[in-house]
Amino acid sequence: MERKIRAVYFSPTHGTKKLTVKTAGKLSDIFEAETEETDLTLVKERVKEIELGEKDILVFGFPVYGGRIPLLLEPVIKKIKGNGNPAVIMAVYGNRDFDDAILEARDIFTEKGFKVVSAGAFIGEHSYTKNVGTGRPDTEDQKEAEEFAVKTAEKIKNENDAEILEVSGNKPYKERSAGIVAAPETGEACYDCMKCAKECPVSAISFENPRIADANKCIHCCACVKACPVKAKYFDNEMMKNFSVMLETKFAEKKENIIFI
Repeated sequence: MERKIRAVYFSPTHGTKKLTVKTAGKLSDIFEAETEETDLTLVKERVKEIELGEKDILVFGFPVYGGRIPLLLEPVIKKIKGNGNPAVIMAVYGNRDFDDAILEARDIFTEKGFKVVSAGAFIGEHSYTKNVGTGRPDTEDQKEAEEFAVKTAEKIKNENDAEILEVSGNKPYKERSAGIVAAPETGEACYDCMKCAKECPVSAISFENPRIADANKCIHCCACVKACPVKAKYFDNEMMKNFSVMLETKFAEKKENIIFI
């Protein structure tokens, strides 16, 4: 049976995809294996089961939301089937903190029967503001993702023990916040291209009228804001504005990526 490198990711603003695919691609080169991508960003893609072959390696990427794995991914991960397959965790966070997200991911995939061999906490531009984690992941981050893949491959080739990967984090995991109930606003520049509705990972934006959005569905990933070609989408919520100011005040200084291997 031929080995595949399975790049599976949830990536509303595409930063997680870049790093997950870069890591998986390097592993494919090293193991002379095919890369197979599964993009979990849109609703229709999150209903399928993902089954790995006996020799396959899973590279699972996700953005960190509030120091945790995005809640909507929990039922999706339950559909990923493995049997002792090596798993690589790629957590991408907006320069604040990844808190318990990697620990949570390690625990979940270990319980699912995977052997978590490595994990990376990589920086991405914060979805709320371009002034935090600006332009990341950049070319240097992608280079580090490839170096991470090389170290991961070495470990997979030499791994003989059953020790659980040590990562940072706390138990119980950080409590999920109640969250902000808000939907994006739409400016006059909107010309109904529908790109925002097509990019929304929770189908919160109406395909009949992109100016209508369901605040109870919205997860504030800002995919619509970043996707709009005329910058017509924006959030006008006071709590989100205040949080952005806090981020820009306390977390603007560049952070380095962290790997666990």
